[in-house]
Amino acid sequence: MSNGTIAVRDQLADLKKQIDARQMVIARSLPPGLSQARFEQSIITLCGRVPELLRCDRASFIGAVLRAAHLGLDVDPATGQAWILPFGKVAQFIPGYRGLAQLAWRTETVSKLGGEAVREGDFFDWMDGSDAFIKHKRLAPETAAVTHAWSLFKVKGSDEATFRVIPVDEIEKIRKAAPSARARTSPWTTGHYAEMSVKTAHRRCLKLVPSNGEKSRPLEKAIDLDERADRGAKQYNVEELLDEESNEKETEQEAGQDGGGAAGQVPHSEAGSDR
Repeated sequence: MSNGTIAVRDQLADLKKQIDARQMVIARSLPPGLSQARFEQSIITLCGRVPELLRCDRASFIGAVLRAAHLGLDVDPATGQAWILPFGKVAQFIPGYRGLAQLAWRTETVSKLGGEAVREGDFFDWMDGSDAFIKHKRLAPETAAVTHAWSLFKVKGSDEATFRVIPVDEIEKIRKAAPSARARTSPWTTGHYAEMSVKTAHRRCLKLVPSNGEKSRPLEKAIDLDERADRGAKQYNVEELLDEESNEKETEQEAGQDGGGAAGQVPHSEAGSDR
């Protein structure tokens, strides 16, 4: 066994100890269906795939792990919910398009949610304004170039859809300006261009989801974190995250004492859009 392999193994063991030391914080944050063991294994697997993360400032990495847990998103790249990426010596949490969609469902505000990449050869027509509409029929193969991305939602009790469409030249402008897109392991460069385009549209559209108090906070935080990453701005350190969670827990306890009960969660599946 080489010295490098031993060093990575030791770093992984040390990281696991640090994560285990915060297992109560993590377990309290994870949603049903994502066990603590599965979440922690995703972190270890991620580091095995992206060893540069082990060379990042440990506080920034633990902060990114806690943020993923706090939002209840899996960082296994296969899920498309979220990533933790190295930017030099700093690790940053990046929500994926499926992660934003899940957080939108958890607001319990939307009744319908959809988003897709439009490719050359698809039928696509849309208009903004007072007579707004969007029509998309997939005709092109998945290898065809992306021309647009769109996101759409409907609020419970309403038949009117809110949507946003972003053309590829605007998507490219956003991608090229984002430090996260230049990382070797960025989903922009590892075969997830279409998904990242949809996430860009989701981020713009889901800002318009009506607030539902604390149920909307995770979605708002995820959008803020994603925008910070695109600007190359600092996210949050470990201490800020723990203080934030402590404050939110106190708010929840006070609400419970006032007679408020915990609401059930809606299914985390995505609905299709009108075509």
